[in-house]
Amino acid sequence: MVFAGVAGAVLLAALAWWLTRPRPSIDMATLAPESTALYVQIDSLPDLAEGLTESDAWARLAKPLGLSSQLDYAGPVSEMLGRLEMGPDDAVVFGRSQFAVVVSHLTTGVEAGEESGALVVRPRFALVVKTHSGAGAAQRIASDRLPLLARKAYGSEVPISDIPGPGEKMTVAQGPTEVRRMVWAVRDDVVILGNDVETVRAVLDTAAGRAPSLAGSFYLERARALVEAPGAIVFAYAAAKTGGDIVGLSLGGLTSEGGSDAESGMDSDSGTMQVGGLLSGLANGAAHAVGYAGRFERGRFVERTATILTPRIAETMTTSVTAAVAEPQSLSLVPDGIEEVNVVRIQRPGETVDTLLTTLSGNVDVSVSATVTQMAIGSRRAFGAEATDTVAQIVGDEIAFIDFGNGEPFAVAFEILDSAKALPIVARYLSEDGNRSTSELYGGFELLRSSHEDGRAFAFIGRFGVYGSRDQLVRMIDARAAGGRTGGELARAISVPTPAIIGTERRDDRDAAELLFALSVALRTSDGAPETLERADVATARAEMPRATSRWDLRDGALVVETRSAVGNLSFLTSLLPVQ
Repeated sequence: MVFAGVAGAVLLAALAWWLTRPRPSIDMATLAPESTALYVQIDSLPDLAEGLTESDAWARLAKPLGLSSQLDYAGPVSEMLGRLEMGPDDAVVFGRSQFAVVVSHLTTGVEAGEESGALVVRPRFALVVKTHSGAGAAQRIASDRLPLLARKAYGSEVPISDIPGPGEKMTVAQGPTEVRRMVWAVRDDVVILGNDVETVRAVLDTAAGRAPSLAGSFYLERARALVEAPGAIVFAYAAAKTGGDIVGLSLGGLTSEGGSDAESGMDSDSGTMQVGGLLSGLANGAAHAVGYAGRFERGRFVERTATILTPRIAETMTTSVTAAVAEPQSLSLVPDGIEEVNVVRIQRPGETVDTLLTTLSGNVDVSVSATVTQMAIGSRRAFGAEATDTVAQIVGDEIAFIDFGNGEPFAVAFEILDSAKALPIVARYLSEDGNRSTSELYGGFELLRSSHEDGRAFAFIGRFGVYGSRDQLVRMIDARAAGGRTGGELARAISVPTPAIIGTERRDDRDAAELLFALSVALRTSDGAPETLERADVATARAEMPRATSRWDLRDGALVVETRSAVGNLSFLTSLLPVQ
């Protein structure tokens, strides 16, 4: 009996040690080629699942979507199975593996459709899975599961064959077109799955030590430090050109293959600068690299993004951009029910913008520089200001952009230093195109209304000059009388621990609701009816969700943005889940 008791205690102690020991982990960047354009790392799927099921979004939305009893223990249980190496190989991989996505480069082209050709942006990528489960298990997963995946994607008759060549064996499942294929290979306990032979081969060469890796890169390590990467659920890193290209391509900055002038960025039909090409050019000229990390903290998803600036841009930003230190006052004008508010708090904003534009002009393409200059002039004229107006003597350190939603134009509130000097600018704004203005009193403030077809109006409300529609100004005056949002989460985000140069608050229920809805469909707790998200109990839960907040800071030669939201960029998982 004594022996049995001692043996049982030893077994329990051994089990406890096994379950609580540190999870096997490596720096996955050691498997990414040095030339990687975009790198994404997820160290633990169970941690991601556990963070989601313990989040504020889950607490509010899971029950009305029928999820409460489905995944609450999915993370811990799958991790336990993985650590014990019990159950199918799939469960072991899920519980123990680290994952990385390596994008070698982006390609664009026009793909013919039923109605017309469509621009397609294709990343050449490889998914790298470090199974920590032995070479045998990795090989079994590749040989058993990946052919099934290929047949599901491309049909049961998809041809599958080995690729001849030096090094480790690679297998390809060729889809219906040349660009649609699956390529996979195994090295030790690493499974590599991609859509491009050369990308998969590059990962194999890096894993074997035949080619240098991304690990140890100066900018990678800087990015990791700036975004506090250790312990993050998701980490990503991109060279500046890749980040710029992603922005540009997503917004329409096409290459010549897509029908525009690749060098100038001018659209061949309209002769105007594509917005995507402009942002791409700015990113390429002003930054070295971009880092990103996301994690759950106290039920919220916290994301930090760091854009590492080029030395000249960093020096100019550091010396010219200083956050305003006074308490934010524009939030007193922000009513409930808005879509988003952005508060810019920079000392001497007029002078600062001019300095930044001058510096940018010397670091970007000539066409981009010219377009930025014209946009700056146009933005001033949109509010009635001409190049000869001394805006720096009129506008104070705080500006708020308020999005009321429903397709309405933004309302903009400028801190005004000299209302007498601002009046001619306001008069020019209201009388544009020969229109007239009338005035009325509301809440003790004079509203100036233009006969312009866009319904523009203006009012001095306290220390701010506010551009917007008459209804927007009325709501802002009412908000001020009620105290606005001066004591809310955005006010704290802007001020703590130090003043931020930009603060943002936005509605934050859509992405979380859509993600958990897609998950409920995948788990068959919902029938997938779109009206589910508007059902009374779901709508009530959505309305009670906290709003997302962001703060922008300059730190160590980088622009760092910290956002606290429900699910943040994890919303991309929605597209990976079945919706019917």
